[in-house]
Amino acid sequence: MPLEIFALITPLGIALIVLIIRYSGLSKTARIKGGKEAIEIFHQDFAGERVSDISTISADQSAAFIELENPAHLGLVEAIGDRFITRLLGSKDIASIKQYDENSLSIRFHDFTHPKGQYKFNNPTELTNLIERLANLEKQQ
Repeated sequence: MPLEIFALITPLGIALIVLIIRYSGLSKTARIKGGKEAIEIFHQDFAGERVSDISTISADQSAAFIELENPAHLGLVEAIGDRFITRLLGSKDIASIKQYDENSLSIRFHDFTHPKGQYKFNNPTELTNLIERLANLEKQQ
């Protein structure tokens, strides 16, 4: 087979495979359906942490902040692709917090594996309560 034909067929074949995977449902994005599910996911990695059963879930259901009985920490469950990452946040883990509008928040972390997160919430009260909780992490250290 001539190289020119092979060079043309290869990208088309890759594109076809990507489309098949995309439209067959094999590339579903994970979502957090509620506070109880977020707590269950969090406990898979942090079984010893005691939660206060209060969680704030983002509007797109891709992230949940979980209040813990230890006021110096806050739990985070976030969807990355079809999986979840969990973090135990303390004041030393957060580089900056910026509120964009009445429902949106950006957090920069001191972690090169997940340096920042953008979160949007359903109502301003949820966001205000979360920002207060994040600010209180620094006071607890």
